[in-house]
Amino acid sequence: MAVLFTVWRHSLCAVTGAIAGAFAGAVFGLLLTTAIPPPVITAAERLEIALILAAAAWLILLLILASWLHYKLAAIWLPALVNAVITAVLTIFLAYVLKAFPYLAPIVGAIVGTLVGWILCRFCEPRSLGVGK
Repeated sequence: MAVLFTVWRHSLCAVTGAIAGAFAGAVFGLLLTTAIPPPVITAAERLEIALILAAAAWLILLLILASWLHYKLAAIWLPALVNAVITAVLTIFLAYVLKAFPYLAPIVGAIVGTLVGWILCRFCEPRSLGVGK
């Protein structure tokens, strides 16, 4: 866990990915716990669920980044969207593989989001995101 805290301290993309992944994992984990045995969900349905959860996570990220942390919306909407979509899709598909343990879905999502955000952060060129402007 110390490794995650170190990555989160140095990469805003990793933090936003962890937030999106934990959100998507938590909601999907709740979906899996509502039925015993867990429902059989096709790949197309999982993708649809993942895209819906990615949209919700993206709005949460925009609220956090633009409203609370004062980043410019024009500078963050696309990176946050890409991060949320990739993270949510990977989280939902991995959480479905682990459907016998739906309570692990938020943890899986946070780890997947951290890795996705950290990798995506490596693709970004060093530039100002317009903090406080």
